[in-house]
Amino acid sequence: MNKGSFRVTFLGTGPSLGVPVIGCECKVCSSENPRNRRMRSSLRVDTAEGTFIVDAGPDLHHQAIRSGLKSLDAVVLTHAHVDHVLGLDEVRIFNFRTGRDMPVYGTEETFSQIKKFFFYAFDERNPYPWKPQYDLRVIEPGVPFRVAGLEITPVLLGHGGTSVLGFRMGGGAGGPFAYCTDVHEVPESAYEALEGVDTFVLNALRLKKHATHLSFDEALAAVERVGARRSFLTHLSHDFDYDVIKGKLPPGVELAHDGLVLDFSG
Repeated sequence: MNKGSFRVTFLGTGPSLGVPVIGCECKVCSSENPRNRRMRSSLRVDTAEGTFIVDAGPDLHHQAIRSGLKSLDAVVLTHAHVDHVLGLDEVRIFNFRTGRDMPVYGTEETFSQIKKFFFYAFDERNPYPWKPQYDLRVIEPGVPFRVAGLEITPVLLGHGGTSVLGFRMGGGAGGPFAYCTDVHEVPESAYEALEGVDTFVLNALRLKKHATHLSFDEALAAVERVGARRSFLTHLSHDFDYDVIKGKLPPGVELAHDGLVLDFSG
């Protein structure tokens, strides 16, 4: 891989319940189409200098094995809901192999929740030698940072009464790729931060309106306004039959699916 190039792999494109949903016998949950099987949303990013993931949900163990993940340089967090962070315990294997704390990037708000979920990792009285070790690194909206040589700019978004970060990658404010999940509100500042992006990923949880996530129609409206050359919808519930919905999408918009790979040149 050339310097400046990077590869994005969708480790999961599903909602908090995953697809199939436990005990559900609907058409999508019963489907044999592998693109209707969605683990909790997460992203793997590979560069010439290393590998990081965006979010670490409860499916991370299986996602890592399925994608052949052998090394990990950092975890970047959008927010602290359990379907995006519960797999953080899995970083222990990388702690063991490298002897280093795992860099984890997120907001102060996110870290306050992480310290509650994984209290045993932060308890200095806990003598257990195999607990995960984290190096928490605070990031702020609009302030670029680098992971594995890739410049990333956080974008502040609304998530039903709380905040969530999207990330524009590959050149900071002018990067070609943006990933925004668990979004309910896209403020004007976010549209400005996303201006000119080439490839845009946005969540579309349900076909109908939802209290904390964009619906299908709302996501399409936001995608149209951003105006990327290519857009993908993710964080998809069992409302979305891949073969049915793909025929209802406007030009330039696709449904993301687990295992989807996108390459970006430097």
